[in-house]
Amino acid sequence: MAATGWSVLTNPWQHIVVPVLAVGVWAIWGPRGWVSLRLVPWALLIPVGWIAWVLLRGLAVAAYPYAFIDARTHGYARVFTTIGAILVFALAVAALYWAIDVLLRRRRTPHP
Repeated sequence: MAATGWSVLTNPWQHIVVPVLAVGVWAIWGPRGWVSLRLVPWALLIPVGWIAWVLLRGLAVAAYPYAFIDARTHGYARVFTTIGAILVFALAVAALYWAIDVLLRRRRTPHP
């Protein structure tokens, strides 16, 4: 599906520019030490809630915001497999950011 209208301008900003800037700002200026491994799974609460809402809404109105979660086209088994893979990837990325945060915190902590 090709972007049209304002989404031609806003889509790259929303999905490329802002995420890259957010990670860059975090890597350079912090904050440090706010993430623990116990917190990482909790970070997925909002995305999981959103997915549940989208699937329930899609069932009611037969419309989905992304083709890969269209259960009418792909079936629920494939959709849940895809969502599961995305969530596992998100957990891995979050754990990677936690590890980078630990390394950056150690590097910036003065040693006696």
